[in-house]
Amino acid sequence: MILSFKSNTLVQPVGAIPCLGIAHPFGATLKLACILLAFSCVTAMPHASLAQSPDRPGYKVAWFDEFEKPELDQSLWTALDKKKPTNNSRQDYLPKQVSIANGKLVITSVNQESRGLPYLSGLITSKKLQKYGRWDVRAKLPESTGMWPAIWLLPDEPWPTAGEIDIMENRGNQPTIVSSAIHYGTRNPWKHDYLDHECVRKVDGVDVNFHSGWHLYSCEWEPTVVRFYVDNKLHWTVRDDETGGFLSKNMGPMRVIINTAVGGDFLDNPNETTVWPQKFEIDYVHAYARVEDADANAAVVDAVVVEAANAGADRTLRVMSFNLRYGLAKDGDNQWERRKDLVVETIATFDPDLLGVQESLEFQAAYVGGKLPGYQYVGRSRDSKANGGEQCGIFIRAGRFDKLGEGHFWLSESPDEPGSQGWDSAYPRMATWVKLWDRRNRQSLFLLNTHFDHIGKTARLESAKLIERFVAELPGHPTVIITGDFNSGENSKPYQALFSADSNGRTLIDTYRSYVPTTRDQEGTFHAFSGDQSGQRIDWIGATKNLSVEAAAIVSTASDNRYPSDHFPVTAVLNFAATKQIAPSKDVETPAGPPK
Repeated sequence: MILSFKSNTLVQPVGAIPCLGIAHPFGATLKLACILLAFSCVTAMPHASLAQSPDRPGYKVAWFDEFEKPELDQSLWTALDKKKPTNNSRQDYLPKQVSIANGKLVITSVNQESRGLPYLSGLITSKKLQKYGRWDVRAKLPESTGMWPAIWLLPDEPWPTAGEIDIMENRGNQPTIVSSAIHYGTRNPWKHDYLDHECVRKVDGVDVNFHSGWHLYSCEWEPTVVRFYVDNKLHWTVRDDETGGFLSKNMGPMRVIINTAVGGDFLDNPNETTVWPQKFEIDYVHAYARVEDADANAAVVDAVVVEAANAGADRTLRVMSFNLRYGLAKDGDNQWERRKDLVVETIATFDPDLLGVQESLEFQAAYVGGKLPGYQYVGRSRDSKANGGEQCGIFIRAGRFDKLGEGHFWLSESPDEPGSQGWDSAYPRMATWVKLWDRRNRQSLFLLNTHFDHIGKTARLESAKLIERFVAELPGHPTVIITGDFNSGENSKPYQALFSADSNGRTLIDTYRSYVPTTRDQEGTFHAFSGDQSGQRIDWIGATKNLSVEAAAIVSTASDNRYPSDHFPVTAVLNFAATKQIAPSKDVETPAGPPK
C-alpha cells in the first residue's frame, strides 16, 4: 500500500504464481525465497488480552489497543479525512467510515459517491511512531471484488526514502492469498523499488480461505531483517542484502496504518458481483518493542545510536580450518580421548567466527560444540547415509550470523549423489557450504569447507575444478571463503586450479600466502603428531579478493609434547572494512544445486 506518491502504480502480472516468482512492476523478476506452509490453520483465534504480560521472548509491550472504548481512542489513532486516493484507487476516506462496535474496530466501505469519487471508505493511522519491534493485528477481511484491505507501516519522511513495510494486503476477489511487501528508494532523482511475496496456506491439501473467520497478521522488524507471519506461522523473511543495505541504513520510525482501499491498480475495480457494504474488522493491535531497544517509557530507537554502535564494532572475520583427525583411529597416546580438550583449547584460543573442520565424526563435533557454546553446526556424513561417517563440518558463531542457506555436494562425476566416489579417489569426498548474513558487517557471504582425497591425483585436481565451478556459478557478486584439507602442496595442479582460475571475475586468494608473500621453511601443516613442519602446506584458507587479509598463521602450539591433531590448524583474520560494499543479486538467494 502506498500513501504518499500518487503517480506510482502497483501492477499485478496476469498469472503470477504465489511463492515462485513475483514480477517487479518495472520489469525485473524477483525469485524470492518463500515457505509454503501446510500446517493446521487457526480459523477462529480466541480474543487475546494484554491484561497479563504477553509471552514473547525478547519483546515487551510498547502500546496496544483492544478497541474496548465506545469510540476510537484519539490518543492512539487518527481517522483521516483524505480525498486524494493513491494507486488509482477510487474511494474517498472519511472519518465517519471508522467506528467501534462490540469491541472491534470497523472500517466500512460503501457504494456511495463522495467528493467526486464513486465510493466511501476509512483509514486510520497511529499517533505512535516506532522503529523495530513486533506488530500483531487480528483481523477479519472484507470479501468482495474491489476490496483492498491493508495493514502497513509508514514513516513520516518523504516516500520512499525511509521505506515502507506492508504487513498484509488482500484482493477482495482472491480469498486464498494474502501478500506482504517492503518498499524502498530515493528522491531527487525519484527511484522506487520493492520486494513482495504472496502467501498461500493449505490444510489437508485445501487452500485456507482468509475471508473466512479471524486471522492474525504480524511482522517482526529488526535492523537487518523483517519477518512476516500469518497466524503465527512465518511465511516470508526479507534481509538487508536483498535491499542493498536499505533496511539497516535508511528505514525510519513508522506509524501503523489500517485501511480499505476500493479498486485501483492492485486489483479489479468493483463490478456487478460486488456486495455492499463491506466491513474490515480489527479485534486488536498489539505493538511490542524489542527488549534490547526499549526502555521503560519509549519504543523508538534513534537510528544514529544504532549506526554509532555498529561503527565501533570489530568488523574482522576470524576464520580457522582444522583437520581434527578421525576420532576412531587407533592412535595410541594420541587417540581422541587424550587430546580432545587440547583441540577445544586450541580453537578457543583463536576464537574463530567461522570454523571448518575435517575428518570430524558426529561425537567429535558434538564434543567441540558442547565445550564451545555459542556456535551453530552444519554437517553430514560423506557416505550415502547422512549419519555415521566423516564430515566436513562448519561451526558458525550464532550470535553474529544468520544462516540463509546450506548444502552439500560430492567431489565426483555425480556431485549431487550422496556417497558418490569420484575418479581415482580412495574414499567418497565432499564439500559442505553455508550462506550467511553477517549482522556486524551487513554483508552476505558463502563459506565452503572440504577435504580432498589423499590417494587420487586426478581426484584432487578434478575436485579443485569442481569447487572452482561452484564459485563461478554463485549468483551476483558473492563474498566466498573456502577452508579445507586439500592434500596438495602449493606447487600442485589443484592449488593452481583454485588460486589461478578466474571464476567469472572471482579469483580466490590464498590468505596465508597473501599475508606471508615469501615462502619460508617450516610451513608444513601435516605432521603425523610429530610437530615436524618441514612438509608441505596442504591446509588452506581461500577467499575472494573483496576481503582484505589482516593476519594469517599456521598454529603449531602443543601441550606436554602432545599436539591437538596430526594437522596444524590454519587461521586467517579477514576484513570487509577496507572494501567497497557490493550490492548483492536479488535473483537467487542460494545456489540451485551442486556445480554442473
